[in-house]
Amino acid sequence: MIREGSGEALVFEEGSGEALVFEEGSGDALVIEESSGEAVVIEESSGEGLVIEEGSGEALVIREGSGEALMIEEGSGEALVFGEGSGDALVI
Repeated sequence: MIREGSGEALVFEEGSGEALVFEEGSGDALVIEESSGEAVVIEESSGEGLVIEEGSGEALVIREGSGEALMIEEGSGEALVFGEGSGDALVI
């Protein structure tokens, strides 16, 4: 749990299987490494729902207010950066 305004950076190591909730205004950066299989929910102010499947190996940076919905499937190996206010929806 990352609290409001913390501005933390998080790195999840291989196989960690963590679940995360980000609170209002956190504006954090996330890097999720190979095989992490995390579920990430980012609450109010960004409004995201992210599902990152096992083995995805993605690097994600999601900035405050981005408003994205992402699903990244196994083995895609993409790197994504979303800037403030972009409002995109991606399925890879």
